[in-house]
Amino acid sequence: MSPLPPLRFPSLPFPHRRRIALGLGLALALSYAAFGLRTLARRCAPGPPARGESRGAFRVHTTRSDGRGTLDEVVAAAHAAGLQFVVVADQDRVTPAEEGYRDGVLVVEAMEASTRFGQLVVLGLSRPLDEDESACDPLGAVEGLGGAAVLAHPQDPQRPFRAFGRGATWRGMEVFSNDASWQKALDEEAYGRILLAALELPFDGGRAVLDVASPPTSELVRFDLENESARRAGRGPGPALLCAADARGFPSYRAAFASVSMHVPVSLTGDGPADARAVTRALLDGSAACVMDGRGALARASLRGGADPDLVLETRSRVADATVRLVRDGWVLGEKPLLLPAGETRLALRSFCKGPCAPGDYRLELRRGGAVWVFTNVVRIE
Repeated sequence: MSPLPPLRFPSLPFPHRRRIALGLGLALALSYAAFGLRTLARRCAPGPPARGESRGAFRVHTTRSDGRGTLDEVVAAAHAAGLQFVVVADQDRVTPAEEGYRDGVLVVEAMEASTRFGQLVVLGLSRPLDEDESACDPLGAVEGLGGAAVLAHPQDPQRPFRAFGRGATWRGMEVFSNDASWQKALDEEAYGRILLAALELPFDGGRAVLDVASPPTSELVRFDLENESARRAGRGPGPALLCAADARGFPSYRAAFASVSMHVPVSLTGDGPADARAVTRALLDGSAACVMDGRGALARASLRGGADPDLVLETRSRVADATVRLVRDGWVLGEKPLLLPAGETRLALRSFCKGPCAPGDYRLELRRGGAVWVFTNVVRIE
């Protein structure tokens, strides 16, 4: 049996090859343009917050540490994104004199401290921790100096917090961080998510940043465990839930600020020191909510405690593709569709419990299109 002759492909003249290449290039350009128009059509304009509420970015870095922008550039990006405040937390540096209003944006000074247990966001200190304080008992030092510590990206595999279960005290923990999400996507080799985000970035930076992220499942499990531990130990409220813009200027401050924000029930007065204290207090007392603005802007988002807790949401336009999940003591009790008309909506927590809610720690998660959208803090029912 004679061997098959080798395959031979006809050689096209150069003009034909050029026309094919141009045709393919044009088809790709048109496809990307159509993708961009669709992405722009879904883009969420934040708009102003509701009366009595302020919206801002938690944990922002500048050129004083590992950020790419000056404080003035950060403020300009925050102003353009419609934020009312930014919590600036440079690495092991704090500049109290820079706290206050700049271009209508409230700057709250904090710092990110590198310690033996992991990285902390420290609020309320006028100086960095010294070497001995960071190496020996950083959480005790922060408390002794009158500050408050928040755990920065505590579940990050490369930079985890290593003092869970040791009786250490802190006031809050991040369940979401933009920078940690990017690192996690690289560790998971999630190149599909990274490519999608790169394609979306020129058209909708906020959505692009979020589309890199995977759901913060392990972070929420740890948060619920810490609240359960506080409840069983009779220590009063557990840690506050926070989401960090963790903005460093890459891909841009504007993109980070458009992706996620903290909503606090604070009416800013224009008094810099007083407003900074009020925002800090709201971030740490569990009255704030985390909103993924890139998936849908909200004018108001809060789960209010008391004798009859209720969820208060306010939207600028109708939302028909949301679901709400009720979590008690870390267990999902149920999930149901949620239709939000334009304007304010109040939903009693008992309506989700289908009757009187049993004692426990409750929080709500909202989703759009299956992706996380809103996390509330915990309310405790005795």
